[in-house]
Amino acid sequence: TNTTARGRKNKSDDENRMVMATRSLMATTRRAVAPAWRLRVASRGLRATATVGDVFKDKERAEEKMFFAREDKALLEKMLKKMKLKEEGQIGELKEIIAPATLPEETLKKIVDWKVHH
Repeated sequence: TNTTARGRKNKSDDENRMVMATRSLMATTRRAVAPAWRLRVASRGLRATATVGDVFKDKERAEEKMFFAREDKALLEKMLKKMKLKEEGQIGELKEIIAPATLPEETLKKIVDWKVHH
């Protein structure tokens, strides 16, 4: 190994690789042990961070909300379609009532809208 201006030894490539491998192994070990440590902390009631179980519960809640939002959307669309069909039926009934006379389609829609909302 060579020495630097301060008298320190330069590490060889093999030594540098060994140091990097050791640091990498330590970091991997910390990441692997962290979930178990969090579970122990949570079981003691300290609850410093979210546990693995909390993450799954949050994911499950989010999926449940998304499912019911899709279901609600489908039901609301179905109900809206029925209301439009009913409105069209009422416009037809109104046309029959005033059969000898005619009104513009816009006026008929306003009458039906008024009837439905009042």
